Amino acid sequence: MLEQRVYSRGKVVKSLSPASLKYRPRMSRIIGVVPKPDLSANAFRRYLVAVVVSVGCVVFRWYLAQGRADTFPFAAMFLPIAFSAYYGGFGPGLTSVLVTLTTGNYLFVPPAFSLQIPYSSTVLSLLLFSITGLVICVLGEANRRTLVQGSNEADIRRAAQEKLQANEQRLRITESLLSGGVWDWDIVPNKVYWSDAYHRMYDYPLDEEPTYEKWVASVHVDDRDRVLHHVNELFRQRLHNWSFEFRVYTATGRVRWVASNGQIFYDDQGKPVRMVGINVDITSRKAAEQEIRNNEARMRLLLQYARVGGWEWNPNEHNSVWSDQMYDVLGLDRSLPSNFETWLAHVHPEDREYIRHLVHQLLNGSEDQFQYEYRIIGSDGVERYIHDRGMVVRDGDGNAPRLVGVSFDITNRRQDMAIETIRP
Repeated sequence: MLEQRVYSRGKVVKSLSPASLKYRPRMSRIIGVVPKPDLSANAFRRYLVAVVVSVGCVVFRWYLAQGRADTFPFAAMFLPIAFSAYYGGFGPGLTSVLVTLTTGNYLFVPPAFSLQIPYSSTVLSLLLFSITGLVICVLGEANRRTLVQGSNEADIRRAAQEKLQANEQRLRITESLLSGGVWDWDIVPNKVYWSDAYHRMYDYPLDEEPTYEKWVASVHVDDRDRVLHHVNELFRQRLHNWSFEFRVYTATGRVRWVASNGQIFYDDQGKPVRMVGINVDITSRKAAEQEIRNNEARMRLLLQYARVGGWEWNPNEHNSVWSDQMYDVLGLDRSLPSNFETWLAHVHPEDREYIRHLVHQLLNGSEDQFQYEYRIIGSDGVERYIHDRGMVVRDGDGNAPRLVGVSFDITNRRQDMAIETIRP
């Protein structure tokens, strides 16, 4: 006869004959019919099921006993007790014992349809039945508590799994929004974790094993000593927050700027045991900042050689901002405050009233663009011709809270024009 063998760790632990295999599906169907304990049912439902099942079983047993000799009528009464204890626990099981004991006595113990117990042997039998029923109730309660505990643990695991999945989803969304990747360094065993976004940011394949040595090698050679020194200083001073910007090499050789932010954890002796953080790709921001610096440098060079100064005046707050070239254009000492009063005090006395009237028209009129010429007396006593051009920045109500413009030194041009005028 052929046998099917079940193996565990290379050893035969069970042999199944074809006959036993034939009946296994049948047994599975039978076991599937048995209801499982309803751990979510309220007390009323569990007690109601116990009463209904017990009364139904006793009545059905009484119906089968009609016209027949019934030697052990109470033997079948353990079924509803076992079911009630299994389904509802000790309380419903005890209820089933009382119901079956009472109804069984009423229907099966002579005299029938009476609760009288005339014989001491009957009392002893009912007492043994009750004790056995109580034992079944205790076992049912123990089984239910085991199931409840298992169910609670399963619910806790399920809730923890759902929370973990939700946190992972939030992490992926955060990494996507920040263009960054999360890392975790367990310092004592030197174990490193990189998120998938971290792998992608550094051009690593997702199955690349993260190590501390790979991270050190990824730091740009010109920034490596500075970064490692910063990490050691954090450990030495027992600081908890980490925030640093540096360049890195990716696995494909690209150079990227990253902003690394994280937290350091220490043990009771103050030794660092863990670092957790996120690296954000800031290459675009760094490129934009460098472009701004380049533009500012070009503008400063242009203004310096073109003798042009930039300025901004807020009459409501009585403050002004001058570029460095503005002092050179006006010929003023740099120790003087950069404000409207300083500028007006050095305007040529013959042009000062004209300038006051012009400024009043700009602040109270509707013109947005302006340009005018005037003379100014510098700190060195030299008279210069200045050409101002700019715009009035108005708010939603038409007020002029800000004037922005540039000043050109046109002294040489005016002198050339004067020479041309007097030339015969």
